[in-house]
Amino acid sequence: MMRKGESRRLPERLRGVRKIDLSTASLATSDLAREINRDIVLEFIRFHQPISRVNLARLSGLQPSTISAIVDSLVREGWVKEGEIVRGSRGRPSTMISISDDLAIIAIDLRPDRAIVAMIDLPGRLLVQETVPIDARPEAAVSAYDGSKGTVWTVEDGRMRRRVVSFGHRTEDARLEIKAGLPSDALVVTETDASFQEGRAARVVREGRQ
Repeated sequence: MMRKGESRRLPERLRGVRKIDLSTASLATSDLAREINRDIVLEFIRFHQPISRVNLARLSGLQPSTISAIVDSLVREGWVKEGEIVRGSRGRPSTMISISDDLAIIAIDLRPDRAIVAMIDLPGRLLVQETVPIDARPEAAVSAYDGSKGTVWTVEDGRMRRRVVSFGHRTEDARLEIKAGLPSDALVVTETDASFQEGRAARVVREGRQ
């Protein structure tokens, strides 16, 4: 019973627990429950490998039969592999389970002027990384852009030229990747002006700007 002026304090283990609105909650289907259990088992293997089926059941709280079915499925699909057999002081020998080294994930960090492409394996080790430059220009410097082609001003041999070029990817900051139509020695003008004329002499102040 609480006295007047006292505040009710939650037990330490309940503090910070998010309240769930049960009116919007729904029961998980059997298929969803299997997918959740599968993800849980895969994460336990990833963080505790090599690990036996017995220890997976102990850590996850799932039934041994459920663990065996999930692990067998993961082995068949190539996500995990069976390794050495460990014999304890008693009981049946245990086959250790690890994440497969044959699978990899490709990650791409796309930036305005370059793309960083990396390949990592499932345990999280970096296998290879490469930076690929992207020839991208501000969309504001392109005229008559139709979603794939447009016209840009360039400086070539000290003269202004208009070039119809093809574009590829459009970045989130409104820059367009130039895919074709631009000579290798041409510099694209990134800030245009109404006074520009074809063949007019131009001096480059810095690359991409006259």
